[in-house]
Amino acid sequence: MTTSLSMTPPIYASAVSGPAELTEAQRRFLSGNGFVLVPSVLGADSVDSLSRVFNDLVRSMWDAWSPDSQWEEAGVVSVRLDVADPRFEELVGHPLLLSAAESVIGRDCDVNDLRLRAPIPGYGHQGLHPDYTPEQGTCGPWQVLAGMWCISEFTQDNGPLRVVPGSHRSSRDPIDDMEWVGMGPHPHEVKLLGPAGSLILFDSARLWHSGTFNYGPDPRLAVTTYLGRADSHGSGPSDG
Repeated sequence: MTTSLSMTPPIYASAVSGPAELTEAQRRFLSGNGFVLVPSVLGADSVDSLSRVFNDLVRSMWDAWSPDSQWEEAGVVSVRLDVADPRFEELVGHPLLLSAAESVIGRDCDVNDLRLRAPIPGYGHQGLHPDYTPEQGTCGPWQVLAGMWCISEFTQDNGPLRVVPGSHRSSRDPIDDMEWVGMGPHPHEVKLLGPAGSLILFDSARLWHSGTFNYGPDPRLAVTTYLGRADSHGSGPSDG
């Protein structure tokens, strides 16, 4: 491919690591709405280091693209990462992530998956959906907690995650409420915006959510850590 990708340095709001656990108000918001955004959890050094790793990975996959390449989503670099890789230790073991998982799933939970999703400019939109599986209903304890790390700043235009607050308690299908079936927009959707290093926690199994179009000049980098009950295989699709 002849077109080159630009890679703008990340914009973040904090030079040091953020909180180690959710506040009581954040816990209530997470439970009631199915998501919460915690800004600037990762410090600047961590964001810089991870941004270099993932920008290099995205660039190498982009450079290797050919018309015969089979991508999971057109225009989206999606990679399953090794949870044991020491470079990603903070993404799978941050105390805020683990304490949040304990509060909604219970003490007996593990990291099930770790995935990079990076829509390149002009791509990335998905239809709203829950990652529902038959054993997961709209009531009862959470089966999965997804922690989406914003390696890039999430802006209005660069393909942020969108969610429908409270939809993790709905038995309806998202298409029932959408003007254009499958893709939206939904009248109650919210785009989640924050500086690089922020963490979005959400009930990926039940909350209606999706990625959006990246209209920015760079690939939008996000890595999602999936946690579930230790006796389950969890849920780890490429979202957001």
